[in-house]
Amino acid sequence: MKSWWSRLGLALASVVWFAGCGGESAGVCDDSACPAGWVCGENGCEPTANPTTTGDLGRFTSTALTSDGRLLVSTYDQTHKNLVVSVEQADGHDELQPIDGWRVEDQTLVDTDSGRWTAITVDANDTAHLVWFDVDGGQLRYAHASRASAWQDWAIETVDGAGPEIRGTHASIVASQGIVYVAYRDETARQLRYARRDADGSWTLRTIDPCAGEAGCPEAGAEDYGEWAQIAIIGQRPRIAFYDRYRGDLKMATRTDEGAWVTTTLDGRDAVADVDTGDVGRFISLALTPERHPALAYYDVSRGALRYLVPGSAPLVVDAGVRDDATRGAKRSDPVGQHAALAFDDLGRAVILYLDGGIPAVKQAVVAAGKVVSTRILDGLAPGAFFSFDAYGEGQLRGAYGAWLEGEAPRTRLVRFLIPVYATP
Repeated sequence: MKSWWSRLGLALASVVWFAGCGGESAGVCDDSACPAGWVCGENGCEPTANPTTTGDLGRFTSTALTSDGRLLVSTYDQTHKNLVVSVEQADGHDELQPIDGWRVEDQTLVDTDSGRWTAITVDANDTAHLVWFDVDGGQLRYAHASRASAWQDWAIETVDGAGPEIRGTHASIVASQGIVYVAYRDETARQLRYARRDADGSWTLRTIDPCAGEAGCPEAGAEDYGEWAQIAIIGQRPRIAFYDRYRGDLKMATRTDEGAWVTTTLDGRDAVADVDTGDVGRFISLALTPERHPALAYYDVSRGALRYLVPGSAPLVVDAGVRDDATRGAKRSDPVGQHAALAFDDLGRAVILYLDGGIPAVKQAVVAAGKVVSTRILDGLAPGAFFSFDAYGEGQLRGAYGAWLEGEAPRTRLVRFLIPVYATP
């Protein structure tokens, strides 16, 4: 059981009835007659549907900015196995809301693990849309909340995985013109899935083909793709970048105007020579350039490097992880580029936050006109992972991540930041 229920000191296996609450006296119910964490309902004392205690936050962090610049953060509570949303209030303080990780069945509170692979976005009407993976249910879950409710009244739905399949990891979400688009992974079939929610609330689901002209694709029983899925919308046409683990390739699936899906290999394979060029494509971050073209930052496993790509151009090595080793008087190469997060600043430059796993440290890279302008360590941020941010104002970045607790990694704490874009070496 989770620690916040043990602290209540309650047995949740059956309904608890108290004098003045429930039974014949239900008509004069009094919350004070119920124990802490319970309220008086139609059938007596019932557990509240929203616990307030939170633990180690910061894993699977995703952020979005509202039209007036408020920061919304969805993240996973590693301690209690819950989905938590942080909403910045009008006075500037942040309010934490546990959203999922439990359910009430027959007046009994059932503890669950739900909230990994969470992703959040805000549409033009400032409605927040949220997806995450329910571990115990093996399901993709979705919720939305409006600005009118101060992003507190979350309506939750199950999207996929209601059968024996385990679906919903590596989730990504975007909302445009009343439609919600989600990319995610089917862990059972090891495939990429796509879901679309229309304005009437109906969902359309489908599996995306991994083949991009490779001989013998798909290979029965061997395909394994859809990790690190990232979705974007260009002219109401979804683009989904994903990692093909079986081939070690970065790929993108695009929906055509005719409704068909076409998959292409962006990096990891020379299609002309049919040569494997390395294992690339984990930790994908997808953003749109000011001209509305897709751009990607991702990790090169083979070389331990951070790469950047705009489809149609050659991949760019942003940081190869090479640095001077003062203790040995030589160069050394460390893995850099994991947990990459990409956005474009107010000047149209690509800005990437990522982990340098050798130091370790949070680093920032700036790319402009196809060239690396700068890479540097952000001394003001403790090392960590799961970075997410947006451009904010003039020359600033606003977001959050999971900072490792000193001496206790991989434990994390949720850190929100507002930092400048450093564009000089």
